[in-house]
Amino acid sequence: MASCEMCGSERPLLPTFIEGTTLQVCQTCASFGKVLPQPLSQPSVAPRSRLPESDEVLVDDFARLIKEAREGKTLDQKTLAQLVKEKESVIHKVESGHMRPPLDLARKLEKVLHLTLVQTYTSPGKLKSSADGTLTIGDLVKIRKRSR
Repeated sequence: MASCEMCGSERPLLPTFIEGTTLQVCQTCASFGKVLPQPLSQPSVAPRSRLPESDEVLVDDFARLIKEAREGKTLDQKTLAQLVKEKESVIHKVESGHMRPPLDLARKLEKVLHLTLVQTYTSPGKLKSSADGTLTIGDLVKIRKRSR
């Protein structure tokens, strides 16, 4: 049995909303907040689906590309942030490589800076390979050419 998140007692727990957060507390501590209704059953977990056969990915050197393109257009980080409706600190983190931009932000940066940051990735499972099912060097070259 789990312990109360307020007093630590080993009693049956109730989900309770107390001072802006939901806690698992005993009946005594539940008087300090509002007891939430217990779910009737645990939600079932759907089986994991297979990975998509093609997906969009961010280029590896996104930070350098963004910084060079911004400087090439003589924009400062604050102006670029305003153009893509984002915080200046986010632009700084992206340019320094401390943060990978979400795909929606990458698309905005692509439009404003006129560069390519998002590429389509095709999984090798979708390729036609040799008769025994293995990939050849030629297959890998096709993958590389397709992603450009």
